[in-house]
Amino acid sequence: MKFAKEHDYPEDAILMQKVDVNGKNADENWKLLKAAFNNKAVFWNFEKFLVDKNGVPKKRYGSTWSKDIAKDIESLLAEEQEQAGEDL
Repeated sequence: MKFAKEHDYPEDAILMQKVDVNGKNADENWKLLKAAFNNKAVFWNFEKFLVDKNGVPKKRYGSTWSKDIAKDIESLLAEEQEQAGEDL
């Protein structure tokens, strides 16, 4: 909170606690994400995961930007809309 106050974050900003990403003390969320991709350690900041609406990890991207991300998100959304139509 001290950092947020010193840097003028809005009072209603959502702040998260720092957690371990790799190693034996890794946060459960990170363990789940990595488990979907052979438990490969997260190498650097800005590594990204595409997760479906049910929380299932679908793709993993490195820390550099990839043009595939937007296409992959659109494909996943279209697939989920198609499935929702089948459920009616």
